[in-house]
Amino acid sequence: MSALQALIRNDLHLHRQKRAHRSSARGFSFAAMLIVFAAVTWGIYQGRVSLNSGFMLWLTPVFLLIQVIVSFALITIEWRSGTAGWWLSLPYSREMLVGSKTVASFLVSVQSYLLVLGVSSFFMIEAVLIRPDQYSYEILWSYLKISGLGTLWYLCLSPVAALSGTLLGVVVKSRWKKAVPLFLVGVWFLGNALVPWGILVGLNNMTNMKFPPAYSFLDNYGIMAALILVVPAVVSYGLYRLSAYVLEDKVEL
Repeated sequence: MSALQALIRNDLHLHRQKRAHRSSARGFSFAAMLIVFAAVTWGIYQGRVSLNSGFMLWLTPVFLLIQVIVSFALITIEWRSGTAGWWLSLPYSREMLVGSKTVASFLVSVQSYLLVLGVSSFFMIEAVLIRPDQYSYEILWSYLKISGLGTLWYLCLSPVAALSGTLLGVVVKSRWKKAVPLFLVGVWFLGNALVPWGILVGLNNMTNMKFPPAYSFLDNYGIMAALILVVPAVVSYGLYRLSAYVLEDKVEL
C-alpha cells in the first residue's frame, strides 16, 4: 500500500468515526426512506408528483457546496480530535497531506451524489413504466443526457470545491485566520464565476435554450471545452499549491 493510500484510508476512518455517534438514527433513516419511496411512487401513479428532467443539473451547486463543507471538516477534525501535531509530523510532504484530504473528501461526497443520482433515476424510470401517458421515453432520454452532463460538471468542479474547503480549513488554523472573510469572498466568487455558466452550457445543449448575449461566447465548442476542463484544472492547481504553502509555513497548532 502506498503512503497516499494509507493517508486516504486514515482520513476516511476519521470521517467514519465522526459519524459513529449517529449510528442509532440509521434505522429511523431507513424507515423514513421507505416511506418517501412509497409516497413518491404513489404520487407518480396518481399523477400528483411531477418529475423534472433537469433535476440533477440543478442539484450540482448543492453537491459542490457539500464538497466544500466535507473537505473543510476533514481538515479541521485534526485539531478538534487533538491529532494535528501527529498529522503534521508525519514524514510526508504538505502536498501529499493536502492531496489525501482532497481525495478522501471527494470519495465521501461522491457517495451522496451517486445515491441521489440512483434514486432520481429509479423514480424517472418508474414514472415511464407506470405513467407512459405522462412520461415518454423521450423525457427519460432527456433526463439521462442532462444528468450525464450534470455528473460531468460535478466531477470537473469537484476538485475546485474540495480544495476550496481544504484551503479554508488550513487558513482557519493558521496565522492568516483574520483573513478568513476574504477567503470566503474568494470561494463565493469562484462559485458564482464557474457554476452558472456550467448550468447554461447544459441547458443550451440539452434543451436548445439560447445563451444570453453575455454568454454567447459559449457557442464556440473550443471555448466551452476549455472552460469545462482547463479552467477548473488550473484553478484547482492554484488552490492546491496555496493550501500546501499555508499548511507548511503559516499553520498554528
